[in-house]
Amino acid sequence: MEVLHARFVEFIKNIETYHHGYRAAFDYDRDARFAAVEAPTLVTCARPDFAYRHLEVIAAMFPTPHLPKLQGRQLRSLQTRARQS
Repeated sequence: MEVLHARFVEFIKNIETYHHGYRAAFDYDRDARFAAVEAPTLVTCARPDFAYRHLEVIAAMFPTPHLPKLQGRQLRSLQTRARQS
């Protein structure tokens, strides 16, 4: 019940401005910005993620995508290396 109360309070505090974030997300020219990325881009997510079934489409939005098919230990190893660099 406390969590519900806390979330409701946050909602009420932002009721007059929440739409600014939504509007910005819809107005953002994602396709143009992704196409302008010059560095090779790692595109990945976990299987339970809602975007997982769309990964190939998302990767195609970048000029030089890298879309590895990683499983368990491979993914953790990649994450560890990324944090260390």
